Amino acid sequence: MKLSLSRHKRTFAAGSLAAAALALAFVPFNMGGCSANNLNVNNIATGLTQVTHSVALGEKDEPALGEAVALQATNRYTIYQDQNLNRYVTLVGRTVATAAPRTAPYYFAILDTDEVNAFSAPGGYVFITRGAVQRMQDESELAGVLGHEIGHVCKHHGLNAAKDATFKQGAVTLASSEGHAAQFNTLSDGLGTVILNTGFSQPQEEEADAEGVKYVVGAGYDPNGFAHFLQRMQQGQGHGLKLFSTHPGLGDRIKKVTDQIAKTGKGGQGATLPDRFAQNVTLAKVAVR
Repeated sequence: MKLSLSRHKRTFAAGSLAAAALALAFVPFNMGGCSANNLNVNNIATGLTQVTHSVALGEKDEPALGEAVALQATNRYTIYQDQNLNRYVTLVGRTVATAAPRTAPYYFAILDTDEVNAFSAPGGYVFITRGAVQRMQDESELAGVLGHEIGHVCKHHGLNAAKDATFKQGAVTLASSEGHAAQFNTLSDGLGTVILNTGFSQPQEEEADAEGVKYVVGAGYDPNGFAHFLQRMQQGQGHGLKLFSTHPGLGDRIKKVTDQIAKTGKGGQGATLPDRFAQNVTLAKVAVR
């Protein structure tokens, strides 16, 4: 199986049409993309007791927490209604994820907003905004941004945020008076605020960048694509765009990412696939500022 996955990673990144079918074989997910209909609200309700039985959260609780945060994200922005594009983003994300240590399912979707950003939640939920995809130039750039978010998932940054002392104290107070449902709401609302508004800590963001670089290299992409996208966004600052508001400053981030790429010795190597990107990203027809 390990050999098969390795071949899958390389061939899909190299542009093989057969690799797309192979990717589908490994994906237990609706390739139309994640949407509110795919997020099972009943699962959240039935999972409350397990999640809130104790404040000592663990990896077993990540799917329910992630699903709750995913609902917050899709309620705020809604899913961009282009099934083909969501499918393409999912295929690229799954390809990058094959180079990551987490083997559980991932769920990818595009949020319908002009903001340039990306988010991830526990349980493998990864979102990228329409504004970010719209401003990319090739598949390696998309792979780089998705790789960063996959890094957050693999390093359990969302779960660690939920276990923060502030959330713990709030949950303990509510658990004694309002029951499990209120406790879960406090945990998931607090986590949603971190992910969608304030962002993870700088050390966590740097760790996710480092992990993302490793994943895109392992999947056969040129890691320079990630740096190129960040550099272009830095050049576009001051044009009224909301750029990576939940991520660290681009200047320091770009320097550290380029240093990480240099350490791999793979910069300028691997697939970029601008033609396939252009063929799949119908958003290119929308004027970009």
